[in-house]
Amino acid sequence: SAALLAREIVEKGGLSFISFGTNDLTQYVLAADRGNPRVSSIYDEMNPAVLRLVRYAAERVKGKAEVEVCGEMASRGLAVPVLLGLGVEVLSVAPAFVGRVKYVIRRVKMSEVSEQVRELVERAATSSEVRAWSRKYLESVGARVLE
Repeated sequence: SAALLAREIVEKGGLSFISFGTNDLTQYVLAADRGNPRVSSIYDEMNPAVLRLVRYAAERVKGKAEVEVCGEMASRGLAVPVLLGLGVEVLSVAPAFVGRVKYVIRRVKMSEVSEQVRELVERAATSSEVRAWSRKYLESVGARVLE
């Protein structure tokens, strides 16, 4: 995947940002088409394998290029603290979700989530663990998220 060569792509291309389309990235990493009923239950953008890949790429380009995420994941309140903790700097969201995402971003404390998410993504074996952490974190900062 190009994510594994993010730094090299940024440096050789003279790029100022990289953008992850989480819908496609998740599909490719998990080999699961969300539109195929036989395997769609496997598709989960909060899967630690997907998150580890985003973290790896974000770490490799830190200070060289801005890290952006687009796709449905960027619009999910539960995903916001995780993405920010991974080093994502820009979230591209549908207009209907701007208010919700902004609400969550304002409550996230980067000094807390950076290290917590790094540890979480290393040890988590399931997306359920990632979601449980996110719910607990958001509750601790007084953010109400329904997802």
